Amino acid sequence: PALLRRFDFTTVILTGCGALIVRHLMFAFLDSVWLLSLSYLLGGMLIVFFHMVVSVLVNSMAAVEVRATAQTLLALAGQGLGPMFANFIAGRIALVSGGNLRPVFLFAAGMAGLAALLIALRRRRLNEAGHRHG
Repeated sequence: PALLRRFDFTTVILTGCGALIVRHLMFAFLDSVWLLSLSYLLGGMLIVFFHMVVSVLVNSMAAVEVRATAQTLLALAGQGLGPMFANFIAGRIALVSGGNLRPVFLFAAGMAGLAALLIALRRRRLNEAGHRHG
């Protein structure tokens, strides 16, 4: 709540996207097990700044009558179909690259960057909708 009082929805969500991008780039370019283990801190930032705030934003935007459905659709896209698509593509990329995982992580960083771009492009509308209904 303190973050949302100080910053708007999209700033906090984009911080989570940034953490995800950095984490994927770490796995693409670093070999140090110690540095890679520190990337779990970025994973925690992703959960707090992205997943939780997106859920709060969905609750703020959805009418009371449809909040459960909105949260279900969010979970379906974010924890069901999205990872299923990502795993399918990651397998194909790894196969084509001869088992090299660097392209998989670069693809993941690119997709996170695309998500961040879409959120940034809709920044004003998302913030207005979240505050208007929240």
